[in-house]
Amino acid sequence: MTVHHLEPVPEAVTQFYSASAPAVVTVDPGDTLIVRTLDAHGYLERPESWDVDPPRMFTPSRGHCLAGPIEVRGAEPGQVLAVHIESMRPATWGWTTAGVADEDLSQALGVAAGPVEFLSWDLDPVSLAGRANGFTVPLTPFLGVIGMPPAEPGEHSTTPPRTLGGGNLDCRELVAGSTLYLPVTVPGAALCLGDGHAAQGDGEVSGTAIECGMTSTITLSLVDDPPLSTIHAVTPAGRVTFGFSAELNEAMTAALNAMVTWMTTIYGTNRARALALASVSVSLRITQVANKTWGVHALLPSQALRRAVGQDAGGGGDQVGGGLQQDGEADPVGVPAGAGGGGVGGGADECLVDGQQRPGLLVDSGQAAGAQDPSRLAPAFVFLSGVDASFATGQRFNAFHLSEAMRSATA
Repeated sequence: MTVHHLEPVPEAVTQFYSASAPAVVTVDPGDTLIVRTLDAHGYLERPESWDVDPPRMFTPSRGHCLAGPIEVRGAEPGQVLAVHIESMRPATWGWTTAGVADEDLSQALGVAAGPVEFLSWDLDPVSLAGRANGFTVPLTPFLGVIGMPPAEPGEHSTTPPRTLGGGNLDCRELVAGSTLYLPVTVPGAALCLGDGHAAQGDGEVSGTAIECGMTSTITLSLVDDPPLSTIHAVTPAGRVTFGFSAELNEAMTAALNAMVTWMTTIYGTNRARALALASVSVSLRITQVANKTWGVHALLPSQALRRAVGQDAGGGGDQVGGGLQQDGEADPVGVPAGAGGGGVGGGADECLVDGQQRPGLLVDSGQAAGAQDPSRLAPAFVFLSGVDASFATGQRFNAFHLSEAMRSATA
């Protein structure tokens, strides 16, 4: 596969969405892009205060400064674009403001009348620490905007998040190691991305995060049969679904509805049971209140729900694919559970779970190794006894590591 590089030069950036805008690069599914973006305002120099506006990429500025559009060959509406986020490296400076907009929230908090608070952050992309005004925060970098244009003709704002094409999601869960699934809205996808955030809390309550430049490595692929028709993600924290609306209750309902639907697929249960399980495992979070369209996301943590299967872990010749149920289907890895009747753990029929010996294997939600569409699969977070010390401590590992563990156990 090809690796493409995009730099923030005038011919490779945009500040609006448009289905008719020419692509700045065309890639094939499976290609990787290394993309360097400016901060949301497109500052060409570091701003030192809110009163002095340094040069920008766009004058006048009317939207986020984004890389793109990026055309993906073969992408068509009805498919889902999988954006695999491999790495994020923030620039060395960033900024945060409060009290800029005279809006209901600012008025209610008593900051609408000013003065504007401006924090100028020094960012260390190696130690992942940010410092400003005597305060230090840990950095968890992500891109605030990853999206595609609406199908309707014309130029469209980059400010609101949209149910299908995505855009200004501002979801702090979308860190490196995440895969974001976006329903394709136009032929070729016309993906745009940017708005680097070095750190942000859920809500982005002042209207800004630590706004910064970012170098992102992503790989793009197409999915024909996604588990959901709306935006969803598999992240290091767990599965995520989204809801967007000017009404908070509507955004919440949309995010929860999508998660319940996903859980019926994952666990092979009806909606009522999925909702009951969600009530004890899923968290609803306000993604952002900054974009005039409320965002809510539902998070099913990676280890929130576990189910014992394959009670005889030491059977002779059993297949892992017959015992680990992933989204209602057998684990596609299909690794033999043991050679010559050895089985998992060399014949042991118990697993170490939370420091206790219990029967069976535990299956958790998340991403399985080598899966074409990890959103449909749950990895095997399996706790083995009698294999080796690194596994017996309860360390989570994927199906590939499980295969290696069993080879070691049966050698």
